[in-house]
Amino acid sequence: MRYSGFHSASSSLKIKFIQGGEESVMTLDLNVAYMKSSFARVVRDGDSVVIWHSLFGYPKVVSVETLEFLELFSAPTTICSQLGDELTDEDREAIEELLRCYFLVPENFDDRIFLEEKMREREAEIVSGSLINYLELIMSEACNFRCTYCIHFSNLETSDRINNPKKFMRFDTAKEAVGRYLEILRGHEKRVAEINFGGGEPLLAWPVIKQVLEYCRTAYGSEFEFRFSINTNASLITPEIAVTLKRHQVKIASSLDGL
Repeated sequence: MRYSGFHSASSSLKIKFIQGGEESVMTLDLNVAYMKSSFARVVRDGDSVVIWHSLFGYPKVVSVETLEFLELFSAPTTICSQLGDELTDEDREAIEELLRCYFLVPENFDDRIFLEEKMREREAEIVSGSLINYLELIMSEACNFRCTYCIHFSNLETSDRINNPKKFMRFDTAKEAVGRYLEILRGHEKRVAEINFGGGEPLLAWPVIKQVLEYCRTAYGSEFEFRFSINTNASLITPEIAVTLKRHQVKIASSLDGL
């Protein structure tokens, strides 16, 4: 969520927010009582102030003036009674930030009930699949470098998968995963499909990656906009692989160590 703008008129203040790409407007009544949330926590060291909400997070480094402004609402009071009808840009910015982070809340606002409602909404979104936008295919659990400090292999060695001889994803497995993923997107009317090839070193399974790229374009290219990416050490990229990655507009993420 981010701030877009303010509009004040008589005893109300309209604050525009942009969340998830959609604009919404909150109308703040300057004559309604607001107060500092009981869950707002403050650490002050000289001129440095850190504030956060113990339920929602939102850690912020703020000015002493912002803290003093918030302290005006230690007891329920109206914005109008504290600041008057005419608000400065600084007042508006402070109000927006304090409201957005729930440091400043309506007098009868219950932070815990609000959190419980949001958690129920979140759980429903998880169950429905509406939050799914991205598919990662672990193409290989092997790597041609196998660096000793690599976090992937540190995790792998703590599981019984280290002794599993099946290190590479088969095309039928990838095809099934893609189909299920696109079915979820379709159910929520989403048309952008983001697929990442990871590992290990995914290019050890290049024939399957190539099959997946061609399958997605051929079977679903008219329905979905595909955005492919790959995490690779790049050592196995040949001219033929480079041409194919370019043709399918695959974004490459690679790390270079020891330079």
